[in-house]
Amino acid sequence: MSQLGKFPRAIIQLINKNEYDGFDPEDVEKIEFLSQTLGRCHDIITKVEQLNCMRSVSVGLMNCTIEVTNQMDDNLSNYTRIK
Repeated sequence: MSQLGKFPRAIIQLINKNEYDGFDPEDVEKIEFLSQTLGRCHDIITKVEQLNCMRSVSVGLMNCTIEVTNQMDDNLSNYTRIK
């Protein structure tokens, strides 16, 4: 895990509960579950964004390769005509 992965990515704030006793252990368990779920969602979204970026770069490289290949083919055909 990277150093950044050890730090929280978001903060969940709970406003005082209406009941006098405040938050009970069940409330804490629910919010921990929610925070873990949100953390997983954030990780998935980050990975999807990274994949989309990689896809964009890959498409650009593919187009560049096609263009270079076409230019090489043109040059080869021009060269063979010169002979």
